[in-house]
Amino acid sequence: MVICLWSAKLPSAVVVVVAVVVVVVVVVVVVVVVAVVAAKVAAVFVVVIVVVVVVVVVVVVVVVAVVAVVTSSFNIEFLFSESSNTKKRIAYFSLLVWVHRPKGRHGRQRL
Repeated sequence: MVICLWSAKLPSAVVVVVAVVVVVVVVVVVVVVVAVVAAKVAAVFVVVIVVVVVVVVVVVVVVVAVVAVVTSSFNIEFLFSESSNTKKRIAYFSLLVWVHRPKGRHGRQRL
């Protein structure tokens, strides 16, 4: 998996994060299975814990990968290769404005 990501020429930070997350997921699954076998808890509980951990890890990896790809200068140059510096600045400023937009109590946009 790490080799495939490396060959896709993603930023090295993404490859490192994905490798660490894969190792953490494997360790967490092994620890949960051992703990459940030792405690003899119901199998449904094990499945729920493993699914929740995997979903959280996948969401974190996707967010980190998207942020790394969007903020890397190589990809910004690639996306706007035929445009002027002004268009690049406008696109980057628009991204910053959207990320730092005012949010309400639950993270939704305020009206």
